[in-house]
Amino acid sequence: MAMTFLMSTVAACVTATLLLCLRPTLRPPKHEWAALWLCSATAGAAATVLSGSAVLGLVVLMAWYAVVLSVGAALPWLHPTGLASITSMWAFGIAELAWLAWFTATAGLSPAAGVLAAVWLLLAALELPWRMIHNYLYQEVISRDRWDLPRVLSPDAHRSTGVMVSVHVPCYAEPPDVVIGCLRSLAAQEYDSFEVLVIDNNTPDEALWRPLEACCRELGPRFRFFHVAPLTGAKGGALNFALAHTDPDAVLIAVVDSDYQVEKDFLSATVGYFDDPRLAHLQTRQDYRDWTGDPYLAGLYWEYRIASSTYLVSRSEWRVAMSIGTMCVIRRAALQQVGGWSEECVTEDSELSIRLHAAGHSAVYFDLALGRGLIPRHFADYANQRHRWTRGPVQEVLTHWRMLLPGSRAAGSAAFSLPQRLIVMHHGWHELVRGVKGLGIWALAATAIVMAAGTDVPALPVLPLIAIGIGRLAMTATGMRVFWSRVSPSFGAAAIAALSSRSLGWVVWTAGLYGWAGRRRRWGRTGKFDDSGSLPQALRSTRVELAMAGLWLAIGVGVLAAADGRALLTVLAVLFLAQAWSLLLAPMQAVRAELSVRRRVAAASLLAPLPRQAAPDAHTRVGTR
Repeated sequence: MAMTFLMSTVAACVTATLLLCLRPTLRPPKHEWAALWLCSATAGAAATVLSGSAVLGLVVLMAWYAVVLSVGAALPWLHPTGLASITSMWAFGIAELAWLAWFTATAGLSPAAGVLAAVWLLLAALELPWRMIHNYLYQEVISRDRWDLPRVLSPDAHRSTGVMVSVHVPCYAEPPDVVIGCLRSLAAQEYDSFEVLVIDNNTPDEALWRPLEACCRELGPRFRFFHVAPLTGAKGGALNFALAHTDPDAVLIAVVDSDYQVEKDFLSATVGYFDDPRLAHLQTRQDYRDWTGDPYLAGLYWEYRIASSTYLVSRSEWRVAMSIGTMCVIRRAALQQVGGWSEECVTEDSELSIRLHAAGHSAVYFDLALGRGLIPRHFADYANQRHRWTRGPVQEVLTHWRMLLPGSRAAGSAAFSLPQRLIVMHHGWHELVRGVKGLGIWALAATAIVMAAGTDVPALPVLPLIAIGIGRLAMTATGMRVFWSRVSPSFGAAAIAALSSRSLGWVVWTAGLYGWAGRRRRWGRTGKFDDSGSLPQALRSTRVELAMAGLWLAIGVGVLAAADGRALLTVLAVLFLAQAWSLLLAPMQAVRAELSVRRRVAAASLLAPLPRQAAPDAHTRVGTR
């Protein structure tokens, strides 16, 4: 039965993926409901072929169609092809795990190997529901045609005058020219009622913050500069300091990172939305500049864009839009009502979103860039940034989990529906569970070693293995369809984005465990400006990944040598070698980053004006001997 379930779901998954990929070309809205019957029919046909029973095939067909209709009743906004794709994707994940559990239980493993395999299955089962939510949130943008909330800024909301806005620009040890560029872009705003507060916290080098003070003085009285040392609480502490010194007439607070250059209509295009008294927070897309023409930075840019153009859009439609810390506008009264910014959580921005929603406020996200910042130049900085972005949401869930539990009566819980609770909890719980599940591959490696040391290795059926491979390829194709539709139509962009994402595997795993264990790391800004460095230094920053890659390479080669043609051990060995390759992507990216920096430094030196030679004075002899 597990085999039949697996094969039928793979057949439906492949059919739905093909229909989803072809939908922009075919566009058959009147007959699109036939997609549900087609997926159901392929599932029934696969069951018939596998079992030899037409009755069973008919039962599978009708059961599959009933399941799809049930999901459609719960998610009525999905178009039929998207509904078929999401349902089959969820079913495949369940069927894959069910078959693996059945195989483990019936394969005749030794007690030690059976226990280790069961541990791996338990961790995989723990992650599955959160992976299903994760995949849905990323795929929803191509699975529906009807949206309730606006996705683009409306000209009707444009205001050149209105309520007072206080723009807060926190900074720490930033290059003065970068911050000054940000301040001058803010000075060019076409909105007439705003102030700018620059909060430099704890910068030890006076040469870095004195030019900012002079720039604010030059730009006029609406620019105010504060150098505060000592100041605790990192960025959250700086923003709370700014809140305490905000003009009493300010109704809205805008937050802009100091490396951003802001479009002149940032304020005028967003302030009008706050005519709705329920709106507490508006977020625009986090975007970047100076990456074109650089393959390494382009990979990071497209990797950033995936979540911005998919996940955040879906969260906004579910009425749980998330703050991402820059290029956002917040209602001051709502911010003060919930107690200001967190000084404990390393992602103070998204943590604030939870408290605002719990207080009954609404928020909206627009996938539109109204400002652009800088991308970290070194891989170590990119990795540290992602470590913080992963660890912070885990902290959020561990802080607020009581109000997010289904049926909870904790303070703030009444503001969340069940789907909203799951989505908000997913933001951190998925990272936490993924970190714990990462331990599962060690259990799998121990299972392989125990089997390799023995003589009884169960035979591995080829057909289910091929089916699982095809199902995963279908899911990859769906991901590519999302990328090409909402991020970039370029295959090269998708490839380098995937490379950047995969290189962070170890960082994401350890960050999830750090957050789960409650371990603290010193909060640090993301370096984006340092042009110094060397290839040895870059490799040292990924020495853990290099060591782990060597370990997995040794495990993979050892299991492969012991396999002696036994399919199960061979497959596990390939899996371990793939793990080694994935870990090696980190040092490879670190080297690419350093080569990128070198090219930029060389190009800048060629463009720099040559030093002028001093003119000879009366005592200087000019000529030849």
